Amino acid sequence: PKYALALANRGEMHRMLGNYQAALADLDAALDLNPKNSPALASRGVIHRMMGSYELALADFGSALRIDKRYALALANRGAIR
Repeated sequence: PKYALALANRGEMHRMLGNYQAALADLDAALDLNPKNSPALASRGVIHRMMGSYELALADFGSALRIDKRYALALANRGAIR
């Protein structure tokens, strides 16, 4: 797909199936097309958190919150790390 939303949705499905590398690839591609996609940033942050890459996760949650300061998924996950 060449659409950010489709890539982000497929990335989220890969995450749910435990295919983290495929999920990261799709979310990265979605963010290349639309860097201000806060749901894709937060989803990528969740994957980084699940993989133990806390600094990368915090960076993604911070980026999502700079776009939407009340984005609940990013707030909750950032709080869980801190």
